[in-house]
Amino acid sequence: MVEQVEKKRMSKGCLVGLIVAGALLLLVIIGGITCWMNRGELVRYGAVTMVQSVKTMTATNSAEGVDTVMVFAVMDAFVNKLQNDDEVKVDEIGKFMQALQPIVADEKINDDEAKQFISLMVEIYPDLAVEIEVPDSILAPEDSTGFEW
Repeated sequence: MVEQVEKKRMSKGCLVGLIVAGALLLLVIIGGITCWMNRGELVRYGAVTMVQSVKTMTATNSAEGVDTVMVFAVMDAFVNKLQNDDEVKVDEIGKFMQALQPIVADEKINDDEAKQFISLMVEIYPDLAVEIEVPDSILAPEDSTGFEW
């Protein structure tokens, strides 16, 4: 005689768990694709937010010797160009934000950090230097090696 072996089925709790896990995985994939498709807008928003926070920090915690008028003028022009730019330079803005992190880490802007910040913004939009009339001493710091070419 042939014995019928009863098939083991998945419990209902396990089945519900797999369905919920699959739905969550699908939501994560959809979220990732959406972020990838809108990365330019996300980068733009992040950069504008970071520049605005540096502007606030400069207004409240800048060291003596910082030309706040120049810094604010370049910041305003940078934000304006970034918001009106049709195609966001995602890679350049990413490098800008990485270079900006050590500047804002101590929450106090000194003269060297302000110059570095201005030069970072001018690297992305070189015509800012002409519009705001940024001095060459800010854009090309003096060579500290003492080596003459």
